Parts: sequence; structure tokens; C-alpha cells
Amino acid sequence: MPRFLRCLLPAVLAMALVWAWMALTVRYSYHGNWTGLFCSGDRLPPTPALAHEHILLFPNSVGYDGQAYHYMAHDPFFQKGFAPFLDMPRVRYRRPLLSLLAWTASAGNDARIDASLIGVVIAFCGLGVYWLARVAVLFGFSNWIGLLFLLAPSVLVSIDRILTDGALAAFCVGFFLYWRERNYRALWWICLLAALTRETGAALAGAMALYFVFRAFRTRASNADSDSRLPRTRALGLALLFTLSLLPALGWDWYAASHTAPEHFDWLGPIPFAGFASRLVHPLRYALPPWIERTCIALDYAGLAGILIALWRVMQKVSASLADPPAFVLYLFALLTVFLWSPDAWAEVYAFGRTLAPLLIFVALDGFESPPLRAMTPGLLSVPRIGVQWGSQLLSVARGLTGW
Repeated sequence: MPRFLRCLLPAVLAMALVWAWMALTVRYSYHGNWTGLFCSGDRLPPTPALAHEHILLFPNSVGYDGQAYHYMAHDPFFQKGFAPFLDMPRVRYRRPLLSLLAWTASAGNDARIDASLIGVVIAFCGLGVYWLARVAVLFGFSNWIGLLFLLAPSVLVSIDRILTDGALAAFCVGFFLYWRERNYRALWWICLLAALTRETGAALAGAMALYFVFRAFRTRASNADSDSRLPRTRALGLALLFTLSLLPALGWDWYAASHTAPEHFDWLGPIPFAGFASRLVHPLRYALPPWIERTCIALDYAGLAGILIALWRVMQKVSASLADPPAFVLYLFALLTVFLWSPDAWAEVYAFGRTLAPLLIFVALDGFESPPLRAMTPGLLSVPRIGVQWGSQLLSVARGLTGW
């Protein structure tokens, strides 16, 4: 069977599984209302322009990011006045890719936009599985390993709440694949799209630019690396080219800033590990029965332990003086982890598991050159906590299917 079809099979299966899960949880958890997937809260009332959708509102909740991307898909160009109904509209509008794709796929038809947005999330799940299957085949493993992409914390959360992070996870896998194949054209497009997906996606272009600058001024060459023989001007030209891939994201950021009010949000702090340390000594409390709350807190700490293990893996790369683009991505996200201060970003697995997703994904991709289970451990440590978060939905689906 051709390699394309071998890798496409798990991707098609993954999309079918994700769609089936969404359909089941919508039927049995959200009473058939697909807007439940956007996790909208009643403390942030929806725009009256979407009253015909009968948006499902979660009680006593401000909702989650998916409600913002839902509104953005209906109003990507600030024509309908939806921005004031978003929390932190400037931050949300900096992440336009999924909303733009949904708006384009539906030809701007409001009646089809919701289905298009959900379809885009499902499509990126398939794309991530396809690219991971290709990586597995490249290293001589089974193409069905690609299905493990669905276990990435950011992918699970995106499936649950229609977020951008699953798309960024897919671009990370594609970045790793096309670097291995030295397909610079594909890498350039991935860098461009990743930066439009989420601001942290700009790290992919930054890693490529840093890599070629490093190559341009490296004095000792390695015969094992074809890029080490690049002329300095060529290497610097490629660094500039990958830097230019950020222009669409910068242009869109300016466009969003011109249509939204200024916002101040302290994502980073000057003291290393201050945010992480604060999170360790201040466990998140849950309004749940005591034994469930203790379980959630313990599993939160398991996820945080995964972040520490990932940082240790990065330190091993630093010690080995590795300087390829995937390593540079890890270095950049390790710095983000060290200086990430925002309490909201550290609040729970649904938060830090998404913000730091590329760190976990690139550490896991190392599994194709080292023991796979050990490399996947940092990300897998967050999965049980996500499973608890899905608990009520899983019970609703089980009861609905069994009649229990």
C-alpha cells in the first residue's frame, strides 16, 4: 500500500472517532445542542445577534475560550460588533486561523459557521494523526502510532471545548516531519500558519531563524549535517525568509489592535519559576465532594510533574549541545515555562497543558530516537486529570448508550 494511504487510514479513523464522540456527548450531555461544545457561560451573555442559535449556557460560569472563537467565526472582520461580547477580545482576535477557516469554509453563511468550526477542529485532529503516522513510518514504526496524537493534552482539550490548540499541536508534528525531510517550503507555510493559530506558534518561525543564524556563524562544521555546508549569505537569507513568515500574523495583530481596546495581561514575570512555584504551594480548590477534589488536586500535581520532566529532557539537550530547529523550539518553550507567571495560565491542566503544549509534543517526538514511553511520559501525566474533567460527559454517554 502506498505510504500516503497507509498514513491516511489512521487519520480518517481519528476524525471518525472524534466526530462520534462529539455527537454522543452532544446528544447525551448537551441535550442535542451542538453549541454546548463551545462551553459558553451565563456570566458572559452571548450577543443577541446569535439568539436564534439558542446557545447552551453553563450556569454560574464565565465559559471558556471556545465561546470566543465561536463569535469570531461569525464576525472575523469586525463587521457585526461581536468583539465586546468576548472576554479579552484583543487576545482572542490574535488567534484567527480557525475562525477564518470556518468562515471561509461556510462562505460566511451564519447557518453553517458552527458546523464549519467544529469540522475544522476535527480536520486538524486528522491532520495531526496523518503527520504523526508519517513520522512513525519515517522511523520504521507502525503507521497506527499516529493515533497517539489524540492523547496530546492540548488535542483532548480542543476536542472538548473547540479550541485552537489542537491545530497548533498538529503544526508542531508537521514541523518535526518536514524538518526531517528538509522540506523548507512546507516548513515556511507551517511557520506562517502556526503564528496565526496562537501567538506562541511564532516560536516555530523563531526556531528556524535562530537555527540558520547559528549555522551562518558556526565555526566548526559537521559532515553529518548537510546544512553545515550552507554559505553564510544563504543561511542568513533563509533566516530572514523564515522571519518574514511572521508578517501575516503581525499584520493581523495590527488589524485586531485597531478594532479592539487595549488590554493589559501579565503573562510573564522577571523571576524564574515564580509562577510554577506559586502554583505548587497554592493548589487549585474545587467545589466538589472531598474525595473527588483530592483526586483532582493530586492529578493536577501529576501534570505539573510532567512539565518538570519535560524541562529535564530539555536540559539534557542543552548538555548535548543540540542545535537543530526542534531543539530550538524546545529551548524557547522551556524559557516560556521558566518565566510564565500568569496564575490563569498555571491554573489547571486545561490551562498549562495547552499553553505549554509544544514543549510536551516535541519532547514526545524525541520518542522516535529514544525509548518511546519515556519520551511520552510528560504529556501522558496530564491525561488522567483530563479524564476526570470528562467524567460527567463519559457517564452521560455511558448511561445514554446502555440505558442504565
